[in-house]
Amino acid sequence: MTTPSAGLPLQKKWYKKKWIYIIFILVFVIGGTVFTQSRNTQQQPLYDTVRVERGELTQTVDATGNIRSADELDLRFESAGKIAKVYVTTNQEVRAGTVLADLDLSELNARIGQASASVGQSQAVLEQIKVSGNDAIANAEAALQKAELNLKLSEGGSDSQIIRDAYADAVGLLIQTQTSIAQALTQADNILGIDNSFANDLFEDELAVHNIGLLSTAESQYGVASADMRTFDQRVNTLSLQSSHSDIDSALSVAERALTSSRSLLYSVAEVLNASPVVGDLTQTLLDGFKSTISAERASLSTRFSALITQRQSIQNAKNSYTTNRVLFEQAEQNLRNVKEKVAADIAAYEASLRGSQASVGAAVATRNRSRIIAPISGTVAKVAFKAGEFVSSQDAVVKLVSPRFEVKVDIPETDIVKIVTGVSTTVTLDAYGSEVKFNGVVTEIETGETIIQDVVYYTVTVVIEEKDGYEILNGMTADVVFYTEKKENTLFIPQRALRTEDTRRFVRVLEGLEIREVDVETGLRGDGGMIEILSGLVEGDEVIVRERAE
Repeated sequence: MTTPSAGLPLQKKWYKKKWIYIIFILVFVIGGTVFTQSRNTQQQPLYDTVRVERGELTQTVDATGNIRSADELDLRFESAGKIAKVYVTTNQEVRAGTVLADLDLSELNARIGQASASVGQSQAVLEQIKVSGNDAIANAEAALQKAELNLKLSEGGSDSQIIRDAYADAVGLLIQTQTSIAQALTQADNILGIDNSFANDLFEDELAVHNIGLLSTAESQYGVASADMRTFDQRVNTLSLQSSHSDIDSALSVAERALTSSRSLLYSVAEVLNASPVVGDLTQTLLDGFKSTISAERASLSTRFSALITQRQSIQNAKNSYTTNRVLFEQAEQNLRNVKEKVAADIAAYEASLRGSQASVGAAVATRNRSRIIAPISGTVAKVAFKAGEFVSSQDAVVKLVSPRFEVKVDIPETDIVKIVTGVSTTVTLDAYGSEVKFNGVVTEIETGETIIQDVVYYTVTVVIEEKDGYEILNGMTADVVFYTEKKENTLFIPQRALRTEDTRRFVRVLEGLEIREVDVETGLRGDGGMIEILSGLVEGDEVIVRERAE
């Protein structure tokens, strides 16, 4: 047995040392705490989230097919007839829109000319209506101003300022009416050739051929109107502002009679023109010009007649009491409103008539174009089967056109076909050149007959591809076609997998700190990449839960 050396302290066994136990207890406590926190952390759910984005959302449909050359086109007239001109020869290159051949277009061009003349006439009448309407509005405005002045100046009896002014205005109006009547009779004589017997020498025999009695009536009424005009001239030429009121009243009555007979004359002249055929030197242009002139003169006389009646009424009103002038002032206000409404309605009606005439021109041009063969695409003339002078039917292929274009036919499932229409642009990539080289394409045909592929309904869509410099397209190349069916700019969207549904309710879960909030949303466009548009419920930057996971 070994004994301790003399004079040395005895060493304690390690398990009898207190600090060992203290350290062990601390490690146990700390380890337990860490373990507990770790378990709590593991038990808390973790989430995959995305933020609501704002930007461009695109919806596309893509399909794959093989390149092939476009078929030859056999071009025909839409109607039968005799070929007037063939403008191309075999092997000639033509551009889309080039006229290749025409049938006899003389009659169709004449119809276009007639329709164009009708447009010109409608425009002239519309302008005249606008002028007459402006005159009517101006007259109504002047009447309103005068009624207001009359109201202020109605005091003073028969010698009041308002009465003197009314008669002074009547003298001015009579002078203007004298000029209008003289001009109207001159225009009528240019057609009838009574006083100016040489005026209608070129077309005298064509007047009122369809109803010769109308010409006799017009000539008789010309005599009446001329006599009334001479009587009217004698009265007006002796008038002045110093003339008596009774002389002016008498002249107004004579003016009314002269206007009435002149208007009747112009009506009869218009009837003569309507009964006159387009023959010999009486051309359609000349006849239309006469009709337009007579129409304008009738409108002018009607305006003068209305002004004359208004002026006579103004004189009478001036003689009435202040109370009557107050009523007339209110009536003048209403009349101005009515005139403006009528003028607006008349202009709208004649503008509609003008649009109808313009539409007739368009229809005539369209009819003519059905008697033309126009190249629908650019290409090369492979064959000309007929020549000028030959008769063809609508079934005869007159020109064969070969297009250098390439096209691809792709099958689109019925769920996507409703999103595609002819004329829509597409992007085409070829496997031979990779996805970085993009060609432009356009949908030219959508077959209405379905194709069943593995129990799924498809529809064949034809896309014509535009060539690209430096890249040769060959038959059989594999092509991927992307149809851009809809696009939204500056819109909110999230992944579709974040969307939840319960019955008719659609909602997402939004993470706000450690809290989760369910938010009802309204969705819109389903875009590419699994994205969906959010119309309401969320704002840009909201953190939406996609899925819950545990680690």
